Amino acid sequence: METANAPADSIQDVGFLSPHVAHYVQKHRKENAPLFEIADELNRVGQRALAEAQITVTEKGAADPKLIAALLLIRTLSNFQGAILLTERGMIVEALTLARCCFENAYVLAALKKEGDAFVKDMVAAELHARKGQSLWMLDDPSRLKFVPEGVERMKKNVDEIRASGKTVALDFKDAAERGEIPDFYIWYKNLSWMAAHPSLQSLSRYLGKEEEVGKATLIWGPEGDEKDVGDAMHYCLPAVFGVLLHCTDELGTKNAQEEVSALWHRYKEMAVPKRSSAE
Repeated sequence: METANAPADSIQDVGFLSPHVAHYVQKHRKENAPLFEIADELNRVGQRALAEAQITVTEKGAADPKLIAALLLIRTLSNFQGAILLTERGMIVEALTLARCCFENAYVLAALKKEGDAFVKDMVAAELHARKGQSLWMLDDPSRLKFVPEGVERMKKNVDEIRASGKTVALDFKDAAERGEIPDFYIWYKNLSWMAAHPSLQSLSRYLGKEEEVGKATLIWGPEGDEKDVGDAMHYCLPAVFGVLLHCTDELGTKNAQEEVSALWHRYKEMAVPKRSSAE
């Protein structure tokens, strides 16, 4: 039902679920056309690389570095596609959170490429560490298992088996970036955590108008935000995706795709870093 002031299912009524967000998708893509063109082309190359890659299951099973690289590529493309969909709709905080996921993937992939089986071993240890921690948390208060009483003994056995398997440790993304020899890349993860992924004052301030007066607050939500934020979100996401694709196309042996990614990277750098004249 429409009112005199707002159409049915307006953005004011249902936020980003409104069909009227489609207008902003067109607007944001038009205002940032070169960036979205790069993103769309990069995504197509990534999808094609996956389709062309010859992935086999070896005796290492899911612990094979090449298989893990392919899975990281799938995860990155999915995160990237989500970031594109969110950015074009003006969902900047959510898009930046997915951009952070792309950087996580890049760190793990870099360490995997550098250390191979040794890093996979640490990934297995991190998996066991997480399972052990979850089980110990559940066992700390038996009431958490009141609906699955048989789960207590099963979890105790699970913890004992993990402890017997050796030392376990959590996976640290800063450590992964350093082991992959891209330590400076970690600052992106820190920035994206603070400015979007976590409910910090910085991330919350995105919903507050810039000119505030005592007793009056201007709250901002929906796709009508700072025009610059759309382009910034894409710029935050793209370097990580380029890094993952350059690594993966090399690892998976998709030479044509690797050359296309390299060409797109050069195009992007020309766009992202304005040329300076010799006079400057």
